[in-house]
Amino acid sequence: MNKKRTISIILIVLVIILIGIVGYFTLIKKPTVPFITKETPPTTTPKLEKVRSYDLKFDRENIFNIGLSPNGKYGYVIFKKDNKYYIQINNQTYGPYDAAGDPYFSNDSSKYGWWFGKNNKAYIQINNQTYGPYDNAGYPYFSNDGSKYGWIFRKNNKAYIQINNQTYGPYVSADGPYFSNDSSKYGWLFKKGNQYYIQINNQTYGPYDYAYDFHFSNDGSKYGWIFVKNNKAYIKINNQTYGPYDNADGLYFSNDGSKYGWRFVKGDKLYIKIYIQINNQTYGPYDNADGPYFSNDGSKYGWRFGEDYESYIQINNQTYGPYDYTSDPHFSNDGSKYGWRFIKDNKFYIQINNQTYGPYDNADYPHFYNDGSKYGWWFGKDCKYDEVRGYICNQYYIQINNQTYGPYDKANFTFTKDNKAYIIYIKDNKMIIEKIDWKISFWTKLIYA
Repeated sequence: MNKKRTISIILIVLVIILIGIVGYFTLIKKPTVPFITKETPPTTTPKLEKVRSYDLKFDRENIFNIGLSPNGKYGYVIFKKDNKYYIQINNQTYGPYDAAGDPYFSNDSSKYGWWFGKNNKAYIQINNQTYGPYDNAGYPYFSNDGSKYGWIFRKNNKAYIQINNQTYGPYVSADGPYFSNDSSKYGWLFKKGNQYYIQINNQTYGPYDYAYDFHFSNDGSKYGWIFVKNNKAYIKINNQTYGPYDNADGLYFSNDGSKYGWRFVKGDKLYIKIYIQINNQTYGPYDNADGPYFSNDGSKYGWRFGEDYESYIQINNQTYGPYDYTSDPHFSNDGSKYGWRFIKDNKFYIQINNQTYGPYDNADYPHFYNDGSKYGWWFGKDCKYDEVRGYICNQYYIQINNQTYGPYDKANFTFTKDNKAYIIYIKDNKMIIEKIDWKISFWTKLIYA
């Protein structure tokens, strides 16, 4: 009897608990967020987080150029003072030089370098190591991971190719070296006697009457160049040859090698027309054209062309324009976004897909996040043109999507491979690097999950 009574009491307690739980979720209202009225998360102004700042070696008026490494780890400023050049990388200053080029970086920013001149000799700087002296030298090039780097130099009227610590040559002339992004392939063009050759790793191609426009696709699956035989131009891509053409140039690959193209000339000396070739499809004729260019995945491709003294942009099968002038088209890696800079009535504009931004006194071409979700450029206000330094503006701004940052004395920015964004600018004689934070709060993520 006591056992049955105990079981009954337990059942009654369980029922009461169950009623309480149901009542909580049916009678008590869920918390609401009254300011959310759309299906998408609310837009908030991205925050700027100061990452680093460095004292400048010289004053603002001595700044020649400013920029960032691809991953935002390094900022650089080029100064010119008393006809001498200096390069500041973060808090380290190099120089003085009689002449100097902009720093170049490997994509992972493990390596950086530049060309400089001193006492009528040329040198190459790679991180903290100096190579030279040479009679002349080209800019350094890097593989993506920085494991390979190289340049061309001349000594005693002969050309040489330097790759890491190995020297190739001598040649009559040379061009390169070039690297596939995965570092599996490297190569250069060279001339011996009166013939031209292409070197890829340990294999030599040629001879040709002339050769140029040597390139790799970034994944190394495609490689090619243009060569001339018997006054006709041909395109060589892996083991396939295209042509002959009266002239050709601009050989280019998408990163994955799925798309490739070039421009070529047809016509007599009085009536020359230019064409664009994309894989096996031909576009044209045009009065002039430049390109083609590709998104990394090959889904989008484009070029600029001119007709009747006006400029146009071609993106796949769609034409934009006319403009007074336009830059080449640029693409996000996945091809979802594309854009260019154009000029109309002496004002600069930026075109992103079908949206136009501007007018500006001066502006850079657009840059994109890998997935196209973010895009940006810098622009200037109150600008004057200098024959040596180009446009000099009193105020600079950074535009990221629909958000404007600034004004700054001088500014630039970069999108990194891991989809971050960094701004570098000058203020109070300091180089300041900031990261743009687009983080959405935990509660917003929870609501819209």
